[in-house]
Amino acid sequence: MNEQSVYGQPLVERRPLYRTVWLWVVLAVVLAMLTFGTVVVLFLTTDDPFGAEPDVIDCAKALADAGLETLPAAAEPECAAGGFQDAFVTIDFVAPRADVDAWLRTELPGTELQDEGCVDVDGCLQISYGEPDAPENGWTLDIETVDRADGTVAVAVAAYSL
Repeated sequence: MNEQSVYGQPLVERRPLYRTVWLWVVLAVVLAMLTFGTVVVLFLTTDDPFGAEPDVIDCAKALADAGLETLPAAAEPECAAGGFQDAFVTIDFVAPRADVDAWLRTELPGTELQDEGCVDVDGCLQISYGEPDAPENGWTLDIETVDRADGTVAVAVAAYSL
């Protein structure tokens, strides 16, 4: 026999809490918020979450990757490589102006530094893949120079894949 409430209606058994839909909806929202919060904290506390910061590498490897053979004799280069999706290498050095000019004529004959269209540098050169003077490795090569007051030139070489 069914029990009846004071109002004359049969008593209905209450479903346990784990069987209610709202419990699962609330749990899903809370878990989503915790996951999002964890990702935000990770990005805020990590300097380089994707590992895109360049690593210092041997300059012989950087030269080979850039499709170059040598550097000016007086250059003391700093070389790095990196890239999250697109690989790149950089070679930075300072050398006398005459040495840099001779190096460019030797490494990239038929090309000249441009002074127009360069941003924040005195001379620049970009050789894209497929151009006649492009390195055979299929990378794009950017060279930027900044003239210094002491007769030297700061050179930044960047080679990257597209």
